[in-house]
Amino acid sequence: MDKAELESKLLAMIPVGNKGRTFSPQDLTARLTLDKGSNDYKALMKKINRTLTGWQNIGIGLVVEQKGRNNYCYWQSQKQRDNYFNKFKDDAMDEGQALGMYLLETHLAEVIPPRLKRLLELKFNAATEQLLGNDNVLNIVDEWKGQIQVNPYGIALQNTAEVDQQYEAVFAAIEKQQVLQVEYNSMHTQLNERGQLLSSESFTQKLISPQQMLWQNNQMSVLVIVHEQGKPDVFKSFALARLKNIKPHEGDQHYVKRQQNYTTEKVVLHLQTGLKNYFEQVKLAAGQRISHLQGEWWQLEADISFADSFHLNPETNQSKGPDYFYLVNLLSSYGPSVEVIAPKPMREQMAQRAKEMAAKYSQAVQEEE
Repeated sequence: MDKAELESKLLAMIPVGNKGRTFSPQDLTARLTLDKGSNDYKALMKKINRTLTGWQNIGIGLVVEQKGRNNYCYWQSQKQRDNYFNKFKDDAMDEGQALGMYLLETHLAEVIPPRLKRLLELKFNAATEQLLGNDNVLNIVDEWKGQIQVNPYGIALQNTAEVDQQYEAVFAAIEKQQVLQVEYNSMHTQLNERGQLLSSESFTQKLISPQQMLWQNNQMSVLVIVHEQGKPDVFKSFALARLKNIKPHEGDQHYVKRQQNYTTEKVVLHLQTGLKNYFEQVKLAAGQRISHLQGEWWQLEADISFADSFHLNPETNQSKGPDYFYLVNLLSSYGPSVEVIAPKPMREQMAQRAKEMAAKYSQAVQEEE
């Protein structure tokens, strides 16, 4: 018996007002002629008690009285019963759906535009009440946590940045195709138009045409086209948490809508066996090819599409070429287990990172000695 059918039967059988009439879970099991010691009987009793406990804990007027070993139930009033179930009639969900909504809220809420997240609030609340409104024995979430973990980075990372206000403003501008004036706190030290050196604590004013919301490196970002007078348009990715004073631009700059260019390149990697096994499960590309070199080393070849980076010539629509940043970030985390063979610019970026890391730790070791 699925959850919707069970709730329907319980709604039909639980009386309103005591008046000598109550409902006991055994009333339903008897009607279904289930043997008391059978597995079906035990499973149904668990479902009934879980549902009744959830309804009781969220305060919708269900009274559960214990007499001996049995529980007897009734609704305090027809109005309380109907108000609740009419409110959620269109949002009824089984355990799988409730768990899916709970995971969406707890792991992907940052990706949902705030306006749409507010529309989902009732469903989130209903799912949470259904999953957490039970006692410890029947808590589905606790059971799930003991069996499955969602941990993409291998360690627990906590994203505490509050960016709903920024997200709301930027997403509205994407929908309306509106130019924004923003102040952006760059991660990098840079020179402004007066030749002054700006530290990472300084904010610079930008005019942007926001293009797309991005969830990357465990934070929300926005892909934008940056407009600077006398310079070609630039594609950049800005972290929402470092934007402030966002407002519609009132000048003569018109909104620009462009698709970011992508370039497909053949990537060749040499991998140790452990990493080769990993990339057989988590593929870099659907048509990737792996062949054995010698000993513990393997060659992976894959055709990968890279977003073209930064400066965009408005006349020729040409950019500076593929942006290897995120793949280089990923591969750098595997240290000596991987060697980039091609493309050459990506190999050079890997070599530069390795050189900088080696210099940093070499200096640290010398200082410690």
